[in-house]
Amino acid sequence: MLTENHLTIEQLREVLSNAGSSEDALRRQLTAQLAWQKTVQQEYEDRINITPEEVSEELTRYAEGADKPHYLVGEIFFRVDNPDKDADALKDAQSVEAQLKTGGNFAMVAHQFSQSPSAAAGGDIGYVYEGQLAPELNAALTKMAVNTVSPPIRSIGGYYI
Repeated sequence: MLTENHLTIEQLREVLSNAGSSEDALRRQLTAQLAWQKTVQQEYEDRINITPEEVSEELTRYAEGADKPHYLVGEIFFRVDNPDKDADALKDAQSVEAQLKTGGNFAMVAHQFSQSPSAAAGGDIGYVYEGQLAPELNAALTKMAVNTVSPPIRSIGGYYI
């Protein structure tokens, strides 16, 4: 990663520090990602082939975000498969938002209501850097204070809290 981005370890540490992160956090994130890739590959190796180029692209993506603000994000997603169901999904999302704002436990609520794969992890999607999410989600995220809940945000596929 250092060679591909023409960085020294000191420069990488400085970039991470300026972004409010650390070398240890990057190592943990890459270790978890590689462990997950290995697990998936072992389980589905006859159907999935992760190439060295794809790994390089992912590492490059991480390096591109190294000097941008990072956010620890949780999500609750309400899928809209049919435009006729949009109002119902919004109503459900607003109800969950109200529950969260009156003290509901985010992880438990996400586990119960979210229709995203992250529901299994209590809605935790980990750290994302500015610009990594869809523009409407990124715009809301950059305006949020720490430990707050957004109102439902319409994005591709449905509503996000």
